[in-house]
Amino acid sequence: MKLSNLFAALCMTCALALVASSAKAGDILASYSENSGSLPPAYAWHYDVTFAADGTVATRYCKGYGDAAPDCAARSDTLPADRLAALKAALAPIAADLAANPVAQLTEPPVGGGSTTAQIFGSAGAALPLPAFPTEADAARTMAAIDVLRAFTPAGALDETKSRAVQPE
Repeated sequence: MKLSNLFAALCMTCALALVASSAKAGDILASYSENSGSLPPAYAWHYDVTFAADGTVATRYCKGYGDAAPDCAARSDTLPADRLAALKAALAPIAADLAANPVAQLTEPPVGGGSTTAQIFGSAGAALPLPAFPTEADAARTMAAIDVLRAFTPAGALDETKSRAVQPE
C-alpha cells in the first residue's frame, strides 16, 4: 500500500474516531466517510457524514488533504422526527447483526483507489465498524448498511459542502 494511500485511510479513521470520542456514549447513531484515495492535492477529496441521536446530521467535505477551512466546508441539518424514527428503525437490525457477526476486513487491502467506511453505534454506544475493505463474504451487507446511511443523508448536503470547499493548487 502506498504511503499516501495509507495516510488518507488513517486520516479518515482518525476523523471518525474523533467524532465518536467527542460525543457522549449514545449521542451518535452512525457515521460514514469516503475518500478519493491517493491523488495529488489538486484532485484529492474526502467527506464525512455523522448522524446524531437528536436528529442532527453533520456533513463535512474537504478538498485536498486539509481538515479545516478553506479546504473544508461543513453544514448541519436536522432530520424531521419521522425520518429520525425511520433511520433508527433501519439501523436497529443492522446494529444487532453487526454486534452478533462483526464484518471481517481483508488482511491485504487493495492498493490505490478510494474507499468508503462507516460505523454504526449499538445500543450500548459501542462502535460497530463497517471497514472500507470487507471480505467478499461481508461486502454485500457492508454496502447495504452504507446505502441506508446514504439514503438518510439530507438531499443536497454533500453537493452544497463540496461547492464551498476550496481545492488547493
